Amino acid sequence: MKYDRRAERIVELRPFPDFGQAEAARLDAELAAMAAGRDWEIVTLEADSEEALRETHGSYWPARYKVPA
Repeated sequence: MKYDRRAERIVELRPFPDFGQAEAARLDAELAAMAAGRDWEIVTLEADSEEALRETHGSYWPARYKVPA
């Protein structure tokens, strides 16, 4: 997940087939965000569904925000 701290919104939420691929993508995204000077939080989250993520990491989903498709 890419989360814009200043705008308090999810920039990208993308599923991966396995944790290793997700971690590799997270590292690439962190380096790109830092190089671009973005104040983004880049995280790898693991759950059975988006609903489960919303329950365990609800602070990423303000009521006014919809996840991009």
